[in-house]
Amino acid sequence: MKGYDAETYGRAIAEDYDRRFADRAAEASAAAAALRRLCGSGPALEIGVGTGHVAEALAAGGCQIAGVDSSEEMLTIARKKAVRNLALCRHDVTAAPFPGDYALVYCVFMTFFMIGDNDAQKRFLRFAADALAPGGRLVLETFVPMESRLGGWTSRVRVGDLTAESVTLVASRIDTEKQVLENQEISFRDGKVELVPAQFYYHTPAQLDEMASAVGLRLAQRWSDWSGGEMTADSPRAISVYEGSSAAHGTSR
Repeated sequence: MKGYDAETYGRAIAEDYDRRFADRAAEASAAAAALRRLCGSGPALEIGVGTGHVAEALAAGGCQIAGVDSSEEMLTIARKKAVRNLALCRHDVTAAPFPGDYALVYCVFMTFFMIGDNDAQKRFLRFAADALAPGGRLVLETFVPMESRLGGWTSRVRVGDLTAESVTLVASRIDTEKQVLENQEISFRDGKVELVPAQFYYHTPAQLDEMASAVGLRLAQRWSDWSGGEMTADSPRAISVYEGSSAAHGTSR
């Protein structure tokens, strides 16, 4: 998407993010419960922490959490919450390693597909593998690209919220060969026009496994939801749990 970079999404949505996703509280709580079981007593690192929905819930249970994001606007809002056990910093997860050794590194709400192109995602996976303590786990929550949802069109406009005073449209463009999905959410309300662009470089679960394997990670579990539901051919999302190995740890440091 022309003019889009790692900070565009956060810059566009940060001020309104918590209002837009107020209904995520239950999902964030379920995610935190599952992540807490994986983390045990070790520290955890959230990639794309945003305004802190999941990290806040996880930290409330006593886990030490480090949260990084490319958006200073998102982090500014997260810092105002002053959550105990949660340390926040700005970090480009595709350009530099993460300091520290973590029992758990996680990236939720489809953020992995938003952190950059294929090369950037591969760099992120390498840094994530190196940041895991021996026996540590990496968790990725992603949507599953299915033909029924993404096939048969190259561009479209859908109607979102619609009231007598406002309307939200979502303009989308997809390149199924390159596996790139671009969205522009256009909201008309209070006499203003608001734009929230998003860009996804997506992969199938099998492709994710191949990328993870290349950096020494192996698939340990895969769920359809945070309660550990079984994946089926119709599951719209995948929660993938990868395990590191001592042999892979530190190879690019």
